[in-house]
Amino acid sequence: MGITVRFAETAKEIDAVFLARYRVFVESDRYIQPNPDKRILDRFDAFPTTRNVIAECNGRVVGGVRFTDHSEVGTPPEEFFDFRPFLPRPAPPFGAGSMLFLERPFRRSRLVFAMMGMGYGWGLQRDWTHVVGVLNARVVEGFVATGYRVLAEERFEERKRLSFVPVLLDVTDLDRDLLDFASAQTGDPVSIMPDEFRAPLPAFASHTAAVGEDRFHHEEVVIEPSSRPVF
Repeated sequence: MGITVRFAETAKEIDAVFLARYRVFVESDRYIQPNPDKRILDRFDAFPTTRNVIAECNGRVVGGVRFTDHSEVGTPPEEFFDFRPFLPRPAPPFGAGSMLFLERPFRRSRLVFAMMGMGYGWGLQRDWTHVVGVLNARVVEGFVATGYRVLAEERFEERKRLSFVPVLLDVTDLDRDLLDFASAQTGDPVSIMPDEFRAPLPAFASHTAAVGEDRFHHEEVVIEPSSRPVF
């Protein structure tokens, strides 16, 4: 069971991302209320400043994460929190990640590392110096372990009815192995073969990042995907 991690490029592939989000966030994890379209998307999915990284198994999208370049319309986390006081002035090129998900059979694997690393690589190619995000409080420790800094205590966004913790990554603080992986990305697909699928992640030697649980293990940070912006 080989898995390919790559960017969604076509209209059909991007639509498959929306459908896969629905399967995970609504049908599997039951975090979001059902809708008749059976898709999860928002306005940022329509912008040319957004790329979706997908994990694909036998032609099926089983995971994904969205990266958005900052522009005059902002990024998803900026709908929750004002990051401007925490960024250098004038603001450098920066971006954000959101909508991280994986189907249950593929959690606790190398896929989070590969998907995020590919997205970070895209950001580096766009000269990002920082990544902003809002997190589910349960996953904060995992992202701090990879270089993120917490900017404020947990808050509640009334309009979206979601609790969140704002975080900021200076790319120079990103976990070295993950940064090396991201820097090596050229935009080409990355294949993960069956014998590599659940192998230890080299970029998280002391804090393996895996998706699918909501607890922390000794020397292993376990991150649960959420329908809220993930980082």
